[in-house]
Amino acid sequence: MAAATERFIHLARPLAHANVGIQTNIAPLNVNIQPEAILSILDHAVRRDVRDGAQPTRVIGALVGTRSEDGTEVEVRSCFAIPHTEEEDQVEVDVEYQKSMLALTLKASPRESLLGWYTTSHELNSFSALIQNFFGSPDTGTFPHPAVHMTISTDPGEDIET
Repeated sequence: MAAATERFIHLARPLAHANVGIQTNIAPLNVNIQPEAILSILDHAVRRDVRDGAQPTRVIGALVGTRSEDGTEVEVRSCFAIPHTEEEDQVEVDVEYQKSMLALTLKASPRESLLGWYTTSHELNSFSALIQNFFGSPDTGTFPHPAVHMTISTDPGEDIET
């Protein structure tokens, strides 16, 4: 009996090589996600702040795990939520919280590293691009490797825009 396929998870990664000095880095070709990470993301989405009559906002967080030496394989082992706000014309990410949580996570699991980020919104907009840049930057991100962006739909029956 064949199971119906639904678009529950969408992974976005750069398709082109990223030149860093002499070394050339490519986006991961294989991404494995542990069930604990997916359950943490869904728990984060369930606990989001939804006020009476308001449209639920997306949640974002960091993906943590391991990366192969050549960068072509990643395994998402855990994740953590990151507080943020989105207004009409700006997005604000709690950078200090992200840095503290990442430091604690890496202290508990020193072989792991920041891989990218997740969101529960199927919408890709300019804020998504800003958050992607934040996670790919040298100071707060996955640099020199490209950041993995994972979208998990929490709306029943909703397709992910590609």
